[in-house]
Amino acid sequence: MKMIIIYIIMLMLAVELSSAITINEIMYNPTGDDNNKEFIEIFMDSPENLTAWIIADSASNDSLNLLYYSGSGYAIIVEDGFDFTGINASVYSAGATIGNNLDNTADSILLYTPDFTMVASAQYNGTIANGNGKSMELIGGAWLESAETGGTPGRQNTAAQSIANESNGTQGDQTMCNVSFSVATDKNLYNNSEKVEIGFSIDPEPDDFAIEYWIEDLAGNIAKAKYNTTNTGQKSWTPSIDEEDKSFFVKANLYMNCSREEIMQYSEKLITVKGSPKPSQSSISIKEVYIGEDESIEFGKPLRVRLDIYKGDEASSTVEAWIEDLDSSDKISEISKLTLYDKFREYDLTLPVQIKNNCNRKYSDGSYTLIAEGFNMTQKREVRVEGIVSSMCPETAETSETENQKISYDIIASNESIISGEAFTTEISISNDGEQHEFALWSYVYRGSKSYSGEREGNEVTIDLGPYEARTVELNNTVEDAEPGDYKLKVKIQKDGQKTTSDITRDVVVSAPAIQEDNGIDPGVIALVSLNSSNNSSGSSTNSSGKDGKEVTGNIVYVSASRKSKGMAPYFIIASIAIITTILIIKYKWRNTKGKTTQKL
Repeated sequence: MKMIIIYIIMLMLAVELSSAITINEIMYNPTGDDNNKEFIEIFMDSPENLTAWIIADSASNDSLNLLYYSGSGYAIIVEDGFDFTGINASVYSAGATIGNNLDNTADSILLYTPDFTMVASAQYNGTIANGNGKSMELIGGAWLESAETGGTPGRQNTAAQSIANESNGTQGDQTMCNVSFSVATDKNLYNNSEKVEIGFSIDPEPDDFAIEYWIEDLAGNIAKAKYNTTNTGQKSWTPSIDEEDKSFFVKANLYMNCSREEIMQYSEKLITVKGSPKPSQSSISIKEVYIGEDESIEFGKPLRVRLDIYKGDEASSTVEAWIEDLDSSDKISEISKLTLYDKFREYDLTLPVQIKNNCNRKYSDGSYTLIAEGFNMTQKREVRVEGIVSSMCPETAETSETENQKISYDIIASNESIISGEAFTTEISISNDGEQHEFALWSYVYRGSKSYSGEREGNEVTIDLGPYEARTVELNNTVEDAEPGDYKLKVKIQKDGQKTTSDITRDVVVSAPAIQEDNGIDPGVIALVSLNSSNNSSGSSTNSSGKDGKEVTGNIVYVSASRKSKGMAPYFIIASIAIITTILIIKYKWRNTKGKTTQKL
């Protein structure tokens, strides 16, 4: 209760600050090059030093450094190199750019105290003052285009005069431009799953207007998607949280036609939702093991395991599963990994665990232990493994050909073109030498020193290969938050835990995703596992599956030279047989012709 009272007091202080300090003018897209020309004007009822305060846009934030203090109620926030000669205002630098450069189409601007209490905010959508040398100025609660080129930094806004001129002095148009707009809720504090009633107020209400409204949390994450309405009738939203308390902003933009200009006004309302916290303790259970009718599975096959997982307040994100002989601690399968990022979430997942082929008869038939481990807990289940998939074992006659074989790695299939946000698969072939080795493989997409596909070792797969054994490993990646352009895909292979790795690098091109309607599908969880084995002479393979169980398919845009040559071999054989047959026919006809000629003579 004490913490709630303190929180309410902080909110009241933030409201008082926001009423005394206003974002008053924005130059977001000056004529020509934007560098060193963008600025934000702050108006304060009482002058205050804003050193170490924080200015932010929708992408990043900067701490303010004082360049010049005037003592006036105006302050401007500029980029390094801005010419503020003759401006009667305190001047603060945000660094090389304000935020992540003010966007020329739409952006949000937020002003915080050094302890990250928000005191002022503004938004724009690029409909006014976009590249014509004018600024956006706040007049009567509405954002209007400045009358003066270059705006009025450090001076009274002049947009009202501009609107009056454009409307030819008609008082009716000017009156319709000066409206008050606000968004409201029926109360400030709600219980979880309690309906929030949302209303809008426009005074005076114009004949033609539209309201865009949405809800987001304090971190900017959307809780209710943007929706447009052309009336002020009551709307509603029902929160669903898994935390003890969470605050949200109900935000709204008003669009209306005023003196032949589209005008936007912005309003927001802060509400708090009280919820019941989910347990902080995590849990893992083996729900089902999909095995044969005879309650056993062969060496060389994948065992599918259904897991019920709840991730509480955990820093770790990895859950692993494998099969081993508890007496000898020998693992008879590869280690399959899941990466689970969301806290306080329940997962129902089916994970494949690839059992080793046992061609060298190293392991005996019998009972083994399936282990699921993560979040400092372990679950076990007994499984019976017996028999082998003979097609996965090389024939004895081939043994002599592999006696001098060395370890080799090759990318046999990869994507040269990658779509941001979509998963893609890289296939790596590993051929072992005459000894038993353990190989760890992982891949990532990078440019410079930054990885754009998550943690570099986030999709690590570990396999054991017997003497002269070969295997194809699939590595899955998803590129996130990457601008379209040229990048590199790197595959790293580590043998027997050695410090030095073998690296394979490919050039890739990242493209932006196609714009699609949000259908509310949860992206789910990617199981990072390797199932395919290149020494399966029958050509069988195991494909990755999506969340709905459907097979994930894609176009292979790169095939190694060795695979191409194998694919062309049947055509060379057919062509050779055709040539030999033609020669024999010609030779036969020539002999017959010669014999007839001899008989005539």
